[in-house]
Amino acid sequence: MDNSKKVGIIIIIAIILSICISAYVGYINNETMDNTTQKLNKDTLNLDDNFTPEVINININQTGTYLINFTDSEDIATITSQKTDKAQSLNITNTQDGQNLNIDINSDTDDNVILLSNKYKYNINCKSVVGGYAVDLPTNAHVENLTTIVGLGGVAINLNGGVINNIQNQITIGGLAIEGNATGLVNANSTIAVGGLQIDVNNPLNIHSDVLFGGSQLNKTETNNTTVDFVDSNYNSAENRMNVNSNIQIGGISA
Repeated sequence: MDNSKKVGIIIIIAIILSICISAYVGYINNETMDNTTQKLNKDTLNLDDNFTPEVINININQTGTYLINFTDSEDIATITSQKTDKAQSLNITNTQDGQNLNIDINSDTDDNVILLSNKYKYNINCKSVVGGYAVDLPTNAHVENLTTIVGLGGVAINLNGGVINNIQNQITIGGLAIEGNATGLVNANSTIAVGGLQIDVNNPLNIHSDVLFGGSQLNKTETNNTTVDFVDSNYNSAENRMNVNSNIQIGGISA
């Protein structure tokens, strides 16, 4: 790979990391700001006491950064909004669809911390024009599908013992960073116009990547091939593993 492409990839990855790290800033600084907290449970959502959702669909539409984490609480979700100088705009609605529960979270200016429960199974759909988020998946967390559409921003996913089956990302400018330890089979699919993908997991990988302009660094080997396929030798026999498919117009992938 020529030096100009190397420099380009390094710059892109640095931008990605700075965007992803910004998703933690609101959480780190929450002790210095006035916060409001909303607990979503059967009482506050006006659900029948006998209703136990099979899957909870969390739909997040937000401008700004936010953090998603999990706890052992009986509450379906707890949302802490950090007050800023701008007018607050947080709207939460819910609907019931058979045995599934849909929760819509819309926020224009808040930096939110969203705590979900280890006692439920979730689909999480995130959409933002500008912003980014970080999600931590501890032991007993269960996410079937994590879907993201971002115009400008980044996503940081920490696999920390929880289960996540499918990751689907569409990012115009920015990137995705996945780290930690996969539980079971994780399928990660990403379409990135300008930016990159960084995978740092302690599990066997099966990677297919198409990069129109840029390059890749897989298993400490650099290449500027347009299409890259890489499979760890123990991938097929491993219980915990990750399957990665990425399509990047300008940028690169590092794993």
